[in-house]
Amino acid sequence: MNRTFTTIVILLLLATTTAQAQIYDKGINVLSAGFGFGSALVMGTTTKTPMFSLQYERGLVDINGSGFISLGCYGGYNLYSLGADKFSYTILGLRTAYHLNSVNLGNVDVYGGMMVSYDFRGAPSQGFRKRYLGLSGADLYHSKFDFMPFIGARFLLNENMSVFTEASYGVSFISLGFAYFL
Repeated sequence: MNRTFTTIVILLLLATTTAQAQIYDKGINVLSAGFGFGSALVMGTTTKTPMFSLQYERGLVDINGSGFISLGCYGGYNLYSLGADKFSYTILGLRTAYHLNSVNLGNVDVYGGMMVSYDFRGAPSQGFRKRYLGLSGADLYHSKFDFMPFIGARFLLNENMSVFTEASYGVSFISLGFAYFL
């Protein structure tokens, strides 16, 4: 974990010194891939894998030079375990975000928004159903629609590539990854 943290810090430092351009603009397309840790979606479990995610978004509306509104889609997958019981978790969502441009941030894109998603929970094992369904919070283990707020930042590495970090209540508490500007 220490090596991963060091790598991320080095990438962020490089991002602040190598690129000097406005990151987000109307009509831009961004494809992102990342992984996340921790989740409020299924509390009390031990995560077997990080949340792997793919995202696509497009800058749609300029808000009088202060920023842009984007619209995009999200797909994520994770595998959870609770003792010997395991179940999968897949998210398909639609996201919108506001990207702040009114403050001169150089090569950093700061944004926040909301995602509406359908969360597919894989079928848990028979033992899991007997032990946990019917307990308070049992709806955590059923597929459902969800709303998830998020905030994040992208740090431009070059003209087309950036690293990103996001904080969210839902999908993953913290997500890290790479974004490619198409």
